[in-house]
Formats: sequence, structure tokens, C-alpha cells
Amino acid sequence: MRLRTVLLVVVAALVAAASAYFYLDYRYTVRIPGFPSAPSPSLRMELAQHYGGKRFYSQLGQDKWIIGVVFPGVTNGYFVDVGAADGLLNSNSKALEELGWTGVAVEPFPTNWETRTCLLFKEVVSSRAGETVQFRLSGELSGIETSLGLHRNEARKGSAATLTTTTIADVLERARAPGFIHYVSVDVEGAEYDVLQAFPFSTHEVGAFTVEHNQEEPKRSKIRALLESHGYRFVRQQLADDWYLRR
Repeated sequence: MRLRTVLLVVVAALVAAASAYFYLDYRYTVRIPGFPSAPSPSLRMELAQHYGGKRFYSQLGQDKWIIGVVFPGVTNGYFVDVGAADGLLNSNSKALEELGWTGVAVEPFPTNWETRTCLLFKEVVSSRAGETVQFRLSGELSGIETSLGLHRNEARKGSAATLTTTTIADVLERARAPGFIHYVSVDVEGAEYDVLQAFPFSTHEVGAFTVEHNQEEPKRSKIRALLESHGYRFVRQQLADDWYLRR
């Protein structure tokens, strides 16, 4: 009787595991109109979310990739979140912060930032510092007027603010960022290449980049060429993002 009970428990566990595997199928639903479901970068993190109560916040699974694949077990990493927007909704760094990571976020008009602990620079970054730009305020689609990409028409419906640019190199210097940065996220609605042009590759090494491109050319190819020229390799396309690791 006891053996039969044990066998039933084992079979039930195997069935549950198999059901979870095939149900998840490495996928999750992306909450972006017009996008299909995206392949999950980490089945282990999907199971942790669905069955372990683990919270993730990013839009395309960026935090799951960093936590579950690139730096599993790391609780003292350092991140740089450029275009951080909302501190909670679709945040690429919130789950990392909850694990104990520290870092810096850059966003001229942040929202829901009351519970965040990382350094926050309320500024706009570009390829050069000291330039005056018109910045469109349109929620997650906010960005520099002249750089707006795929969602430019919708973004331009928002109000405008006049801002002075800085560079990511200047931000990292003021933040006293370490020489090795585990993760850099760049999502600035069309200005990603401009941001990366001013990245201090000679003084800071990065473990992983996720960079939004929205399938726009030649921007996407220029980003890839720039990162590859500095020793990074393309490893994954995740809908509107390309993801890179240090060679």
C-alpha cells in the first residue's frame, strides 16, 4: 500500500512537471498590442514565477534572462538602466534590485519610483553633452523629438519639454560606477545608438546588454556593429530587443 502511494505521488509529480513544461512551452504572453507571445529566455524563471511566487517586471523577459541565464545566483550585481521610465511597470531592473543588486537608472521624467533604491539621474542622455533638445512626454514612448522611432506619431501627441543632454559616460562617472557592470539596459525610443556611441568602453566592461531597436534600420545594424567592435556578441533577438554578451 505504501509503495503504491509513493508511486502515485511520483507519477503525479511527473505529470504536473510535464504539464507545466508543455503549458509554458518556454513562452509567456507579452502585454504589447501588435506583438505575438515571445519565447521566454528562462524556463526556470517561468516556473519560479508561476509556481514559486517570484515577481518579474520587464516587458520582454529581460530580467528573467539576466537572473536565470546570464548571472544565476548573483545577488550583488550592478546594473545601468537607461530609459528606466516607470520604476515598476515593465522595469528591466526592479527584480534585480529586489535580489540585492545596486545600480543607476536614467530617466528625465520617472514614475512609480517611491520604492526604488538605486541612484536615479533625472536627465536625458545622448551622444554629446550640453545640447538643447525637445523631449516628448508620452509615457513609455517618451523620447528626444529628433530621435523618435517607430512610435514617433503617438509620442508626438505628448507635451514637450526643453532639456539639456548629458552622456552615459558622464552619468557613470558621477555615479562612481564600478569597472565591471553586470547589465546595461538601453530603451530610449530611437536614441539607443546615440547613447551607446558615448559609452566608455575603454574604462567599463559590461556582462550583458539588452538594447531596443524596434526592427528599425539602419539603427539596428549600427548598434550591432558598434557593440561587436568593442568585443560583444549578439546572442538573441527578443522581439523589439537585441541582446548581447561579452565575448
